Amino acid sequence: MCSDLSLYRARYWYSSYREWPVYPFCWEEAIRRNKICFSGMNSPYMLINLILDGNIIYEISDGRCFQLSQGDLLVIPEHSNYQFSTTSVPYYHKIVLELKGTILQNISEELCLMQPVCIKRENAETLHDNIMELGRRFFDGEESDVPDLLGMTWKILTQISAQAGEESEEQKLMALARSHLEHNVSGKFTVALLAKKLGISHSTLTSRFRAHYGVSPQQYRINYRKQQATYLLANTSMVIKEIACRLGYANQLYFSNDFKKYSGMSPKKFREIHFH
Repeated sequence: MCSDLSLYRARYWYSSYREWPVYPFCWEEAIRRNKICFSGMNSPYMLINLILDGNIIYEISDGRCFQLSQGDLLVIPEHSNYQFSTTSVPYYHKIVLELKGTILQNISEELCLMQPVCIKRENAETLHDNIMELGRRFFDGEESDVPDLLGMTWKILTQISAQAGEESEEQKLMALARSHLEHNVSGKFTVALLAKKLGISHSTLTSRFRAHYGVSPQQYRINYRKQQATYLLANTSMVIKEIACRLGYANQLYFSNDFKKYSGMSPKKFREIHFH
């Protein structure tokens, strides 16, 4: 148990259970009575946060902020940058369900879960019961329970999708555009190609995207690539040439010059200061 937690317990997916298209990698319960501010970068999981008691604030890197209280649920998509903190009364009791899977991204797109989804208490009761039941089966179950755990996970995702489905078609379209921009930082991917893929004109995509996110699709992709560059330099041992290639730069020199323009230092210097 962590020293500043009143309660903490977690169960992780056993390697003997194998990886599946979508599966519950971890079920976690925590009670905290101290102030905290935690940041997650490029999360490798989809996070389903259920607040059982107290209050907590989540901020997503695109500027959205969610203040959650008892009974509220927040879904944070895979590969998101986020931060959570306690309020002026530092107390919360929450469940976190971490999902992984070989096709989690594709399923998230199909279920319109590529952007954060907040479900308020009055609409989350059934989800609450199913998440708690999954936790009970996770802690008490055996390998023979894997089919049931996978089925319960899918049930929870489809329930959340049904709630998210109340969003307008426009919101879904822009969320899909944002997802494509984030997952195509490398390669020859243009806004014109994205507009064609979505079945709308280049100008329509640009104006609608700017109305939703405050920047053009091209600028959003540039900003996201910057975030990925700083994350990879600070948190991985990838060589700089490999990072440049992964982010779609023609060569390491071009990447280094571009990085220095917006960070004020070379990738090498940034890594020396910030590498964990």
